[in-house]
Amino acid sequence: MTASSSSEYALGIDLGGTGIKAGVVSAHGTLLREWKVPTELKGGDMWSPG
Repeated sequence: MTASSSSEYALGIDLGGTGIKAGVVSAHGTLLREWKVPTELKGGDMWSPG
């Protein structure tokens, strides 16, 4: 995937099994902001029914 050269910012999101992470970078690749939120499974395995 290629970003447009006219974009000023890019947003990346990682939906992982142990956490959700996001970050915003400038067109020059400078990390401007990042977020990390742990995910907690309740009630058993994520893939088990009910």
